[in-house]
Amino acid sequence: MSVQDQVERLEAEIVELKYQLMVLQNYVMPNTIPEWAQAASDKAKAAGMVPSPVNGGYDFYRMTAFLDEKRLI
Repeated sequence: MSVQDQVERLEAEIVELKYQLMVLQNYVMPNTIPEWAQAASDKAKAAGMVPSPVNGGYDFYRMTAFLDEKRLI
């Protein structure tokens, strides 16, 4: 395999890895708050439970929805 072939293979691998990272980031940290979690998320933020400056992930939203359902926030 020539050096040029190796470079092209590595460049293709980088593109694939960047795509996979983007997909995972969108799943873990969605850009918008899911509709089903909006009210609970608002209550959690009012109580000082802010996960990060760029919203939270689905785990945060599930947890806050559960806490809201149990009337703990």
